[in-house]
Amino acid sequence: MLRLADIPMVETRYVEADDSMAAAVADLDSPVVLKADAEGLLHKTAGGGVLLNVHGADRIMEAFRTLRSRFGSALRGVTVQPMAEPGRELLVGVRSDPVFGPLVVFGLGGVDTDLIADRAARLAPLTAADADLLLDGLRSSKALWASGQLDRAAVRELLLKVSRLAELVPELAELDLNPVRVRSDGCVALDVRARFERPSATDPFLRHLRD
Repeated sequence: MLRLADIPMVETRYVEADDSMAAAVADLDSPVVLKADAEGLLHKTAGGGVLLNVHGADRIMEAFRTLRSRFGSALRGVTVQPMAEPGRELLVGVRSDPVFGPLVVFGLGGVDTDLIADRAARLAPLTAADADLLLDGLRSSKALWASGQLDRAAVRELLLKVSRLAELVPELAELDLNPVRVRSDGCVALDVRARFERPSATDPFLRHLRD
Protein backbone atom coordinates (compact mmCIF):
# COMPACT_ATOMS: atom_id res chain seq x y z
CA MET A 1 0.00 0.00 0.00
CA LEU A 2 2.82 2.41 0.86
CA ARG A 3 4.61 1.62 -2.39
CA LEU A 4 1.44 2.34 -4.39
CA ALA A 5 1.14 5.68 -2.58
CA ASP A 6 4.80 6.45 -3.41
CA ILE A 7 5.64 6.79 0.28
CA PRO A 8 9.38 6.28 0.88
CA MET A 9 9.99 3.20 3.03
CA VAL A 10 13.23 1.44 3.87
CA GLU A 11 13.57 -2.03 2.32
CA THR A 12 11.92 -4.42 4.76
CA ARG A 13 11.82 -8.19 4.96
CA TYR A 14 9.67 -10.13 7.38
CA VAL A 15 10.72 -13.51 8.72
CA GLU A 16 8.22 -15.54 10.71
CA ALA A 17 9.51 -17.00 13.96
CA ASP A 18 9.71 -20.55 12.56
CA ASP A 19 11.12 -19.62 9.14
CA SER A 20 14.73 -19.68 8.02
CA MET A 21 16.45 -16.36 8.64
CA ALA A 22 19.48 -17.44 6.59
CA ALA A 23 17.40 -17.82 3.41
CA ALA A 24 15.62 -14.50 3.94
CA VAL A 25 18.76 -12.39 4.25
CA ALA A 26 21.08 -14.28 1.90
CA ASP A 27 21.30 -11.38 -0.58
CA LEU A 28 20.90 -8.51 1.88
CA ASP A 29 23.92 -6.33 2.47
CA SER A 30 24.93 -5.77 6.09
CA PRO A 31 24.84 -4.04 8.49
CA VAL A 32 21.18 -4.59 9.27
CA VAL A 33 18.72 -3.95 12.07
CA LEU A 34 16.44 -6.66 13.46
CA LYS A 35 13.09 -5.72 15.02
CA ALA A 36 10.93 -8.14 16.95
CA ASP A 37 7.24 -8.54 16.17
CA ALA A 38 5.98 -9.87 19.48
CA GLU A 39 2.59 -9.93 21.16
CA GLY A 40 2.26 -7.01 23.56
CA LEU A 41 5.41 -5.26 22.32
CA LEU A 42 4.32 -1.71 21.44
CA HIS A 43 7.58 0.19 21.85
CA LYS A 44 10.23 -2.00 20.31
CA THR A 45 13.31 -0.06 21.39
CA ALA A 46 12.25 0.36 25.02
CA GLY A 47 11.11 -3.26 25.16
CA GLY A 48 14.40 -4.71 23.94
CA GLY A 49 13.01 -5.65 20.55
CA VAL A 50 15.54 -3.81 18.37
CA LEU A 51 19.07 -4.99 17.59
CA LEU A 52 21.11 -2.46 15.62
CA ASN A 53 24.16 -2.58 13.37
CA VAL A 54 24.34 -6.37 12.96
CA HIS A 55 27.13 -7.38 10.57
CA GLY A 56 27.40 -10.63 8.62
CA ALA A 57 25.28 -13.77 8.27
CA ASP A 58 26.56 -15.41 11.47
CA ARG A 59 25.80 -12.36 13.60
CA ILE A 60 22.36 -12.02 12.00
CA MET A 61 21.54 -15.61 12.94
CA GLU A 62 22.84 -15.00 16.46
CA ALA A 63 20.67 -11.89 16.78
CA PHE A 64 17.64 -13.86 15.54
CA ARG A 65 18.24 -16.48 18.23
CA THR A 66 18.60 -13.73 20.83
CA LEU A 67 15.16 -12.34 19.98
CA ARG A 68 13.65 -15.83 20.01
CA SER A 69 15.10 -16.41 23.47
CA ARG A 70 14.04 -12.97 24.73
CA PHE A 71 10.40 -13.13 23.66
CA GLY A 72 9.72 -16.89 23.55
CA SER A 73 6.30 -17.94 22.32
CA ALA A 74 5.18 -14.28 22.08
CA LEU A 75 7.50 -13.76 19.08
CA ARG A 76 5.52 -13.84 15.84
CA GLY A 77 8.40 -12.87 13.59
CA VAL A 78 11.25 -10.48 12.93
CA THR A 79 11.65 -7.65 10.43
CA VAL A 80 15.07 -7.15 8.87
CA GLN A 81 16.13 -3.84 7.36
CA PRO A 82 19.41 -2.31 6.19
CA MET A 83 20.74 0.30 8.58
CA ALA A 84 19.53 3.76 7.55
CA GLU A 85 21.71 6.84 7.37
CA PRO A 86 21.64 9.08 10.47
CA GLY A 87 19.06 11.86 10.65
CA ARG A 88 16.23 13.38 12.72
CA GLU A 89 13.35 11.10 13.65
CA LEU A 90 9.81 12.37 13.11
CA LEU A 91 6.31 10.89 13.13
CA VAL A 92 3.71 11.09 10.37
CA GLY A 93 0.39 9.34 10.73
CA VAL A 94 -3.37 9.19 10.35
CA ARG A 95 -6.14 9.08 12.93
CA SER A 96 -9.74 8.58 11.83
CA ASP A 97 -12.38 10.73 13.52
CA PRO A 98 -15.92 9.24 13.44
CA VAL A 99 -17.50 12.59 12.52
CA PHE A 100 -14.96 14.56 10.49
CA GLY A 101 -12.98 11.74 8.91
CA PRO A 102 -9.19 11.31 8.80
CA LEU A 103 -6.71 13.61 10.52
CA VAL A 104 -3.09 13.77 9.46
CA VAL A 105 -0.74 13.80 12.46
CA PHE A 106 2.80 15.17 12.54
CA GLY A 107 5.27 15.27 15.42
CA LEU A 108 8.56 14.27 16.93
CA GLY A 109 9.22 10.56 16.42
CA GLY A 110 11.32 7.71 17.71
CA VAL A 111 11.99 7.65 21.44
CA ASP A 112 10.73 11.26 21.70
CA THR A 113 7.18 10.33 20.65
CA ASP A 114 5.76 9.65 24.11
CA LEU A 115 8.50 11.32 26.15
CA ILE A 116 7.85 14.79 24.73
CA ALA A 117 4.48 14.36 22.96
CA ASP A 118 5.03 17.28 20.60
CA ARG A 119 2.42 16.75 17.87
CA ALA A 120 0.04 18.64 15.59
CA ALA A 121 -2.92 17.43 13.51
CA ARG A 122 -5.09 18.74 10.71
CA LEU A 123 -8.06 17.35 8.83
CA ALA A 124 -7.52 15.66 5.49
CA PRO A 125 -7.44 16.51 2.66
CA LEU A 126 -4.39 18.67 3.22
CA THR A 127 -3.50 21.57 0.99
CA ALA A 128 0.10 22.69 0.61
CA ALA A 129 -0.68 25.48 3.09
CA ASP A 130 -2.09 22.94 5.57
CA ALA A 131 1.10 20.90 5.31
CA ASP A 132 3.18 23.99 6.10
CA LEU A 133 0.97 24.74 9.10
CA LEU A 134 1.63 21.23 10.38
CA LEU A 135 5.38 21.59 9.88
CA ASP A 136 5.32 24.84 11.85
CA GLY A 137 2.76 23.68 14.41
CA LEU A 138 5.06 21.95 16.90
CA ARG A 139 6.50 23.56 20.01
CA SER A 140 9.88 22.48 18.64
CA SER A 141 9.29 23.57 15.02
CA LYS A 142 11.50 26.63 15.17
CA ALA A 143 14.49 24.63 16.41
CA LEU A 144 13.67 21.74 14.08
CA TRP A 145 13.93 23.70 10.84
CA ALA A 146 16.27 26.52 11.91
CA SER A 147 19.50 24.79 10.90
CA GLY A 148 18.36 24.18 7.33
CA GLN A 149 19.95 20.72 7.52
CA LEU A 150 16.66 18.79 7.25
CA ASP A 151 14.77 18.35 3.99
CA ARG A 152 11.56 20.21 4.84
CA ALA A 153 10.25 19.87 1.28
CA ALA A 154 10.50 16.06 1.46
CA VAL A 155 8.56 15.95 4.75
CA ARG A 156 5.96 18.32 3.31
CA GLU A 157 5.52 16.02 0.30
CA LEU A 158 5.20 13.02 2.61
CA LEU A 159 2.41 14.72 4.57
CA LEU A 160 0.51 15.38 1.31
CA LYS A 161 0.95 11.76 0.17
CA VAL A 162 -0.29 10.41 3.51
CA SER A 163 -3.28 12.76 3.31
CA ARG A 164 -4.09 11.47 -0.17
CA LEU A 165 -3.76 7.86 1.00
CA ALA A 166 -6.20 8.52 3.86
CA GLU A 167 -8.73 9.84 1.34
CA LEU A 168 -8.35 6.94 -1.08
CA VAL A 169 -8.46 4.22 1.59
CA PRO A 170 -11.34 5.03 3.99
CA GLU A 171 -10.75 1.70 5.74
CA LEU A 172 -7.42 3.07 7.04
CA ALA A 173 -8.42 3.84 10.64
CA GLU A 174 -4.88 4.43 11.92
CA LEU A 175 -1.44 4.77 10.38
CA ASP A 176 1.87 5.36 12.17
CA LEU A 177 5.03 6.02 10.21
CA ASN A 178 7.38 6.18 13.17
CA PRO A 179 10.14 6.93 12.94
CA VAL A 180 10.49 8.80 9.69
CA ARG A 181 14.22 9.43 9.33
CA VAL A 182 14.83 12.89 7.82
CA ARG A 183 18.16 13.92 6.31
CA SER A 184 19.34 16.86 4.25
CA ASP A 185 18.44 15.01 1.04
CA GLY A 186 15.11 13.32 1.75
CA CYS A 187 13.24 11.22 4.25
CA VAL A 188 12.33 7.56 4.66
CA ALA A 189 9.95 5.68 6.96
CA LEU A 190 11.72 3.07 9.07
CA ASP A 191 8.69 1.50 10.73
CA VAL A 192 4.99 1.34 9.96
CA ARG A 193 1.92 0.27 11.87
CA ALA A 194 -1.57 0.36 10.37
CA ARG A 195 -5.07 -0.58 11.50
CA PHE A 196 -7.97 -1.12 9.13
CA GLU A 197 -11.67 -1.25 9.86
CA ARG A 198 -14.87 -0.99 7.88
CA PRO A 199 -15.96 2.66 7.92
CA SER A 200 -19.34 3.30 9.51
CA ALA A 201 -22.05 5.05 7.55
CA THR A 202 -22.07 8.80 8.20
CA ASP A 203 -23.99 11.80 7.01
CA PRO A 204 -22.42 12.58 3.59
CA PHE A 205 -22.94 16.32 4.10
CA LEU A 206 -20.45 16.36 6.99
CA ARG A 207 -17.63 16.01 4.47
CA HIS A 208 -18.78 19.18 2.71
CA LEU A 209 -18.27 21.24 5.86
CA ARG A 210 -14.53 21.05 5.19
CA ASP A 211 -14.63 22.25 1.59
